[in-house]
Amino acid sequence: MTVGAGQASLFDEQRTRVRAARVRRRDGMTRADEHADSQWRADAWAWLGAYLRTHPTFFADDAWPAGCPRPREARAFGPLVLRAAREGLIRKTGTFRARTSGNLTPAPVWESLVYDPAGAVAS
Repeated sequence: MTVGAGQASLFDEQRTRVRAARVRRRDGMTRADEHADSQWRADAWAWLGAYLRTHPTFFADDAWPAGCPRPREARAFGPLVLRAAREGLIRKTGTFRARTSGNLTPAPVWESLVYDPAGAVAS
């Protein structure tokens, strides 16, 4: 089966839109991180580390109800989660939950790679 010229251009347009969306996402996260208060960033990072040591999984929407300090702009939390992934504290489980703060957009559930059952508090 061959792809016609019209179909190929539709695929190219879609790839271009996806690339542009990824750039906008990266730029937005960079701006949110750059404008986040440094004290908030340190406090939230410490909170996240403690949470991950005592919980086997993590979902971003659960952070505020669980006691994470809130930044001025909630989008500043995304770069913190990605930092935790880059630094090997978490990895995606392959499952998703609907984000209540993101118009029910599916978002990943993360597995804590630093979870210590001995230090976990019963829920």
